[in-house]
Amino acid sequence: MQKKVIQVCKVNPYGELLFNKAMSPQKTKDLLANSPPYVVAMEGCASFHYWARVAQSLGHEVRGMAPKKVKPYISNQKTDANDAIGIAIASTQLGMTFCQVKDLSQQNI
Repeated sequence: MQKKVIQVCKVNPYGELLFNKAMSPQKTKDLLANSPPYVVAMEGCASFHYWARVAQSLGHEVRGMAPKKVKPYISNQKTDANDAIGIAIASTQLGMTFCQVKDLSQQNI
């Protein structure tokens, strides 16, 4: 089943939150396509590799993290909006390890 909503949190290079909103998959693709290359941070999930390949194909740097590595950076209640902020914070931490993005043939194995 395809996701109907993707929570997108955009932070500028100075760490200021520009927006944190739910978007349709098509609007997310449009945002990626119409933005200059930047860091796209995601928590590893069922659709991580698909979205990582989309972002990479548009020139973005992808940082994928295991959910257990992101959890300490999520404050308050678990919501998509809070998770997105936690992912953004975690992606900037020194020593954070990131997942390798698999291409389609690797993922099929």
